[in-house]
Amino acid sequence: MKKNLIITGIIWTLGILLFSITDIYHINNSTSTIIRNEALSNFNKDAAARYWSSMHGGVYVPETEVTKPNPFLSHIPERDILTPSGKKLTLMTPSYMLRQTMDNFNKRPGIKGHITSLKYFLPETEPDSWEIKALKAFENGAQEIAEFSTVDGEPFYRLMRPLHVKESCLKCHGNQGYKVGDIRGGVSISIPTKEHTKNSEHEYLFHAIRNTSVWLLGLFMLVFTGKKIITKEYQRNEIKLELEDQKNLLEKTVEKRTRELTEFYEKLKEEIANKEKLKIVLEKSDKIINNSNAVAFIWKNESDWPVEFVSNNVERLLGYSATDFISGNYFYSEIIHKDDLRRIKEELKTFSEDFTTKGFTQKQYRLITKSGQIIWVEDRTSIIRNEKNEIIGYEGFINDISERKRIEAENKFITDFERKIAAISTYFVNLTLKNVNKALSFTSESFGRFLETNRSYVIILNSKNELEINSEFLKGNSKSLKAEFDVLSSKKYSWLHFSLLKGKPLLIENVNQ
Repeated sequence: MKKNLIITGIIWTLGILLFSITDIYHINNSTSTIIRNEALSNFNKDAAARYWSSMHGGVYVPETEVTKPNPFLSHIPERDILTPSGKKLTLMTPSYMLRQTMDNFNKRPGIKGHITSLKYFLPETEPDSWEIKALKAFENGAQEIAEFSTVDGEPFYRLMRPLHVKESCLKCHGNQGYKVGDIRGGVSISIPTKEHTKNSEHEYLFHAIRNTSVWLLGLFMLVFTGKKIITKEYQRNEIKLELEDQKNLLEKTVEKRTRELTEFYEKLKEEIANKEKLKIVLEKSDKIINNSNAVAFIWKNESDWPVEFVSNNVERLLGYSATDFISGNYFYSEIIHKDDLRRIKEELKTFSEDFTTKGFTQKQYRLITKSGQIIWVEDRTSIIRNEKNEIIGYEGFINDISERKRIEAENKFITDFERKIAAISTYFVNLTLKNVNKALSFTSESFGRFLETNRSYVIILNSKNELEINSEFLKGNSKSLKAEFDVLSSKKYSWLHFSLLKGKPLLIENVNQ
């Protein structure tokens, strides 16, 4: 069967090849016919004009710089005449008229005409090498010479026919020794073939594409049909063998089928049980997500990141319902803190332009809840690409890390505070009584700058158990408390007295307390 398909494919290929060769032949033949008809049309037009002029024995035209009296007609008495108004006219022979017409048109690109002879008298009637060959062929009896050639390096179709002497020609050319029937010269027409060649090439390309498409379609159908035939033949053989086995081993086959059905039934029960387990796992996963601080998002790859999906626990974290986002009432970019939005966009652009990146974790950023509260989140995102590797969206989880950020900030503050205490303690090592006040001033300034307060003080309990302002640090134009009081009332500032006994520093937000 495969052998028959290969033979059919070869015959199909040869048929298409033969059809293509036929197309080429018809295109070439059609192009040649069009070019020849164009050449004959122009030749006949020139011949008709020459015949009309010859029928009237030539025509009289005004004498000009271009059209001067023909010296070869000097033997004709009325070569030049004068009109009653005094205008000079000169006789133009059919050949002279046709040659002047051709000369004017030959100066333009396109079809060229030429009247010439082996016995020429003027330089412009001198034949070229191709015309000389044609004129000699006319003397040997040829009535037409036509072929594809070149003129000044350009492709042309050239056609030339002999110019026979007629009775009307003897009026002007009788003195040159011609008699009726002689070949006086020839008229040639040159048709440019460059555009025709381009048109033929377009036809070649069209037919090549068409024939190739038909050939490929035929091969595809052949392969497709052959494959189906082979498959059916294979199946038929398999069925035949199976029937033979069933005939010989019917009981064993029935037993085998029964066993297979039993095994299939057991597998089916197992698959159903597995699907039920998977359903339970998915329901638990959904509950886990909705009961956790992690919110699942799917964002579209569009401006402002519209949300395609979000888990229901988004309302507990941000105050917005899942419908608020999915309906398009809110875009994800609208809830990002304005100080973080530009950085998030730049990070997303960087990761998206790297085609090797499948997922990434963005730097921590802030979101604004529906109630206006600011929370910190951690964002783990995966890039969704289509089969063309184009980004169609993003999916990921955001986790609320506000509490972690708060603890980190507190730990950092405590660590920095302890370092500041250690630095101040180092300052007090080997301190002399003379430098105590200087050390206390350093202490108030250090704590003021560290805590970023407007005023800071070092207050000590003197020997009278009074609250004495020992040193003061002021930021900017802050009002000085020491300028009003050197000693604070223990009764009025009992809370301060109590804190000093415990050795705790105080940070007062409202100085009027």
